[in-house]
Amino acid sequence: MLPLFGEATSNPVEALRRVSTENLLMPVLIQLVVIIVSARLFAMLFRRFGQPGVVGEIAAGLVLDPSLLGWLAPGVSAAIFHPHLELPGSD
Repeated sequence: MLPLFGEATSNPVEALRRVSTENLLMPVLIQLVVIIVSARLFAMLFRRFGQPGVVGEIAAGLVLDPSLLGWLAPGVSAAIFHPHLELPGSD
């Protein structure tokens, strides 16, 4: 359990009530945009090579996977796909 605003809590529902909606949803929206845009780009690229678009979408998922993107560019991977949730005021 992550402490909120410097204090530990045993009730996760109460902890989530203290966090603003923007702090919870903005990372998810950014992740969705990155996933959808990369899937579309890879699908277009693979169609040019005569492959089905779904193969490009699978390749995009493999590239965005932490084992490849995290290995090639760990900072980018951590910035887009947060390995942990940082709550405001937590230490």
